[in-house]
Formats: sequence, structure tokens, C-alpha cells
Amino acid sequence: MINFMPRKYQSLISNDSHPLWVFVQQGIGKGVVSIKFLLLARLLGPNAVGIISIALIILAIIEGVTDWGLVHAVIQTKKQLEARKYHIVWTWQLIRGILISALLCFSSYFIVLIKTDYPLTILLLLAVLPIVKGLASPGILKASRDLKFKQLALIQIFTTIFDFVLTMTLIIIYKNAIVVIVSMMISEFFKTIISYFFFPINPVISFSFHHIRDLLSFGKWILGNNILTLLNNQLDKLYTTIFLGTSQLGVYQLSFKITQLGIAEPASAFSQYSFPKLSHEFRKNPDNHYKLFLNYLRLIILLSVSTMFWLWVNMSIIINTILGNRWREAVFISKLLLINMAIGSIMGVLIPFVRSIGKPKIGVIATSIQLASFSLLGYFGVRHYSLSGLVIAIIVSISLSFVYTLWKINEITNLFTKKSLVYFFKCLLIVLLIPIFESLNNNLLSFIGSSIVYFSIVVSIFIKRDKLLFRRKIVKSFLSK
Repeated sequence: MINFMPRKYQSLISNDSHPLWVFVQQGIGKGVVSIKFLLLARLLGPNAVGIISIALIILAIIEGVTDWGLVHAVIQTKKQLEARKYHIVWTWQLIRGILISALLCFSSYFIVLIKTDYPLTILLLLAVLPIVKGLASPGILKASRDLKFKQLALIQIFTTIFDFVLTMTLIIIYKNAIVVIVSMMISEFFKTIISYFFFPINPVISFSFHHIRDLLSFGKWILGNNILTLLNNQLDKLYTTIFLGTSQLGVYQLSFKITQLGIAEPASAFSQYSFPKLSHEFRKNPDNHYKLFLNYLRLIILLSVSTMFWLWVNMSIIINTILGNRWREAVFISKLLLINMAIGSIMGVLIPFVRSIGKPKIGVIATSIQLASFSLLGYFGVRHYSLSGLVIAIIVSISLSFVYTLWKINEITNLFTKKSLVYFFKCLLIVLLIPIFESLNNNLLSFIGSSIVYFSIVVSIFIKRDKLLFRRKIVKSFLSK
């Protein structure tokens, strides 16, 4: 089949390291997951979405505080890694999975004591997932370091589609939140099995952890950043659950997912690609490293700001059309969250850059600033101004983190050039279009007008890139393997 395609498409499909595979994975994988979430929201309602969210929050917290950052360390290190080190890291990850499962089982009983109407079965089923994840092929680690995006993407895509079909089938039959967790568990088994078809490496259990001291040393900063990021990502949901209840958590989670799908997921794909690419460039061609980073930064800023503009103008249409009137409370919350997602998307390029040059400490401090400010502002906001106050606190805290990270990067490199500042100012003009379109008071007219502006910007990035500081060589560097 591939032989009948034009040669450039044949080479693209056969290229395991092409960034297209990352975006295909994120586009299909994250897109399907988000669609699944929206369907579950429509079928089950806010309370059931809140119940599922609580279970996933608990899992995310335990996974975050036990992640030593070895995967990032494997990707970043300049040293050649022998096969035995991959097996040692695999053993470490498996032990971590067992520990997470034990902590989930242990904590589930305390959660049920606090919230007596919460189904214990959901948490006990969820405890199986970390062990299954830890059993996946050790070849995934090597593939991540060697930029084998194609195989990694296919594993994730197959698993996501399998999970979607299984979840929707079970939901239609049983209409119960528990089947969502059952589907996740079965799908993770499926993913682990197919990982060995793509990377047929027989794992060897090895406890020689002294051989990966260098990886653990780097990973401690990733662990610190992961814990802080985790608290940043989950503290808002904990505040919502404690002070506002399960249904309001469902509303918040829906708003978060919609904005995440529109801005954060594409940016996450870019971040997933940029870290190994920047690390590889830093090892092989340090002189071109900063230029590549600056090109990535300009691209993600323009895409994030323009997407935020279009979603803000059309948020009411999107939510009312897809989910109906019972979710109308989510419209304003979703608009506010767009600001957070846009800044977070830009941070998704800044943090991989500092990690790629071996300075993950900057990311840890930036996340600490965000966490410290949100801990206070978020508590005050949710107690006095409900969800709106919570989201405003999120925006303020991530802005402080963003400013600090830019300042530290500017100390390392000359980021704030006149050319860059003019470019950033042009992006700000896009934001100023929001009140103009909102003042039209006509949903159809606003939708058509904002869509024309948005797609004109996106198309201009690739067709008229000379006018937007994206010359041919910039696009070529982004699309090269």
C-alpha cells in the first residue's frame, strides 16, 4: 500500500523519528480520550463524573510522588546506556507500580471513611493499573531515548481506540461509573501485551541500582518537579471536592477537559516531542540548540493565543451544543481556564528547554512558586468566590511561575530581543479581538468571523511564514527528524 504513495509520503510514514507521529498520537489518542470524557459527561451527569475524577485524582497523586524521573533521565543523559541499565530501570519501575497499588488499597479505606457514599470497588479496581503499567516492555525506554516515535505512537493509538470501544459498550449496557475503571484496567493489560509485540525484549529483574546512580541523581530534580507539578495539578480539584462537593467537581473537570482538549493537548504533543528533540540537539549540535528552542517557543505562543481567542468567543456554542443546558455553568469557568491553558502551553516549551540543558532545578523552583501562591490564593478564592475565584487564583499563580521561568532563561540566553518582543506584541493584538467579537451579540456571526480570523492565522504560519518570523529554515527544522 505504501508503494503506491508519493515518495515523500512513503519516507514520512517509514520514518520512525518524524515528529508527525507524536502529533498523530496526541491528536488521535488525546482526542479520543476527550471525546470519551464528553460522552460520559452527557450520559452519566456531573455527580458520576465527579466520582470517577476523585479516583483518578488519587491515582495521579500516588503516581506523582513515587515517580523518580528515571524515564526523563534515560532520555536526557549524554552517556551511552548498556542493556543492563534498561533492565535495572524496568525493575525500579515495576517495584514502583507494586508500591502504588499497595498505597491505593491502603488509602481506599480511609477515603471511604471520610466520604461514606463513595464506592470502594472503584479504588480497589484502580489499584491493579500501576502493576500492569510496570510490566510493560523495557524496550519502551530505549525507544523513547532513540526517538522511535512511530512505534510508541502506534501502541498508544491502538490502546486508546480499544479503551474507547470497550468503555462505550459497557456504559451503554450498565450505565455505571464503575465500568469506566474496569475498561481502563482491561485496556492497560492490552497495552502491556502489545508493547512486547513492538519491542520483543525479555525483561530481566535486576536490583543493581548502584549502576544507575547518575540517572537517579538527575531524576531527583524531576521527582521534585513532578511532586510540585502534581500538587499544582490536583490541589485545585481537592479544594473543589472538599469545599464545593462532587457535582461541582464534575463541572470543574468538564470545563478543564474542554479547554485541555482545545489548547493543552496539542501543546502537550509539542512538549512531548520537543524535550527529546532538544536534548538530542544539545548532545549533537549545541550551537543550533537555542535557535531551535526559540523557533519552538514562537510557534507555540502564536498557536496557543490564537486557539484561546477562538475558543473563548465560541465557548457557549460548544458547550450548549455538545452537552446541553445542564452544563451551562461550565461556560464561564471554561473561558477563564483558557488563560491558564495558554500560559501552561508556553510553559510546556520552557520547561523541556531547561531540562534539556541539564538545569531541571529551574523547573522545580518555578513550580514551587506556582504551588505556594496557589495554596493561599486558591483557598481564599474557592471559599469566597466559588469556582470563579479558584480559577482566577490558578491564573495568577501560573503567571508568577511563568515570569520567573522567562527571567531565568533570559539569564542563560538572550531571550528578550527587540525582535521577540515585537512578535509577542503581535500575539497580544489577537487577544484584544475577543471583546470585539463578544460585543456582536450574535453567536452565528461571532462564530463565522472568529473562525475566519483563526484559520487565517493558522494557515499564515505555514504559507506566509516570512511575515510571521517563520522562515523556511524554521519550518524545516521543526519538520526534520
